[in-house]
Amino acid sequence: MGATGESVRRLTEMGWAPAWSPDGHEIAFSERPLGFTAAARSGPDSRLLAVAVATGATRVLVDGQDAVQPSWSPHGHRIAFWGARAKTSQRDVWTVPAAGMRKPEDLVAVTADAHLDWNPFWSPDGRRLYFLSDRDGTFNLWRVPIEEESGRVLGPPEPVRLPNSDVRSAAIARDGSIVYSAFEVRSVVERYPFDPVHARITGPAETLWAGQELRSLDVAPDGRWIVLAFAEGQEDLALLRADGKAVRKLTDDPARDREPRWAPDGSSIAFQSDRGATGWGIWTVRPDGSGLRRLSPAGRLMVFPQWAPDGRRLWATDFAPTSESGFFLPPGGSQIERLPSAGPGLQFLANDWSADGRSLAGPLNEVKSGGDPRALAVYDVAARKFALLPPRLGQVRWLVLTYLRIEGDVWRREPQGPAARMDRP
Repeated sequence: MGATGESVRRLTEMGWAPAWSPDGHEIAFSERPLGFTAAARSGPDSRLLAVAVATGATRVLVDGQDAVQPSWSPHGHRIAFWGARAKTSQRDVWTVPAAGMRKPEDLVAVTADAHLDWNPFWSPDGRRLYFLSDRDGTFNLWRVPIEEESGRVLGPPEPVRLPNSDVRSAAIARDGSIVYSAFEVRSVVERYPFDPVHARITGPAETLWAGQELRSLDVAPDGRWIVLAFAEGQEDLALLRADGKAVRKLTDDPARDREPRWAPDGSSIAFQSDRGATGWGIWTVRPDGSGLRRLSPAGRLMVFPQWAPDGRRLWATDFAPTSESGFFLPPGGSQIERLPSAGPGLQFLANDWSADGRSLAGPLNEVKSGGDPRALAVYDVAARKFALLPPRLGQVRWLVLTYLRIEGDVWRREPQGPAARMDRP
């Protein structure tokens, strides 16, 4: 269309992320959507194409290699793009001659490592290629010196450091000005006075803490401390005093520490972590930061720990991608008990134990879809059987022995009876 919106004309029947050639004669585009997450690029490969603006004729630039979000070099020599490497979730940046890929060596890799790299664009003089990456623990801007004619990289990536930790897209003007969009999530920890018998909030919220995004939290048995799991940057654990007047780090390292849960006696905190060379496992640490140790056996991938009320065992999810069951893990022993399957293709993800330790409640997720919730269930520990709850979706927490909290609604379940909806608070 014209610059003021006139003379709209369709050039293709599909296409994403268009990029003008410097002479304005062609537009490069990707065949499939970008898919910001790595999982979204796990489908069919996207070709890179170019369309002639005057005639609508298209030509293929890259085929046989996943390619999205093209960027034409300022003098028209090459086109940069990113894509997922074959049979992996690794995302890298390449360049290809503007004439297109004629032989495999025409593709020149700009990055080739385990980091997620996307959104390439050229500096106005063609001497640098910018791209977004998570290589410093945040989503931010990087650049490499490059030879525009050949695509040869002349040095290692260097950070540009935009003033945000989650930059999702960026572009550059002819004068070198950079515009970018950023995603920012802030978390707030609030405390409400609550009547557990009638399941009602009885007063206004008290804000204890506000700051960077949290993944989860858990309150100590004595109510004096709250353990926080941060979701951005370094995924560390921290302790927040229940009056909101003190916060201190519990872990501080590159490992991803998630889903902390206080032991019933308050002596330790269990959490999942990918620290070490053995992958996701269940670890424990004391509230003062000492005594860090792996609880789950090496070689057995486990996540989402949940202490039993008596502290004698934990429930944990099997992290195997096709698993349909979880485990009971004894903190001081090695005898792991595997739970029965909740149903073909379903994995039980326990959110909480009942106060008497007889039952676990949580969602049933579909294994093949990567965790889509399908139902809510209660697991009877003694009978080793599952019973479905009426609502299909939600996160479950036991309030007292006979109540469960399910997202915005509250349901009551008697030990030997059906679930019944209560009024909302």
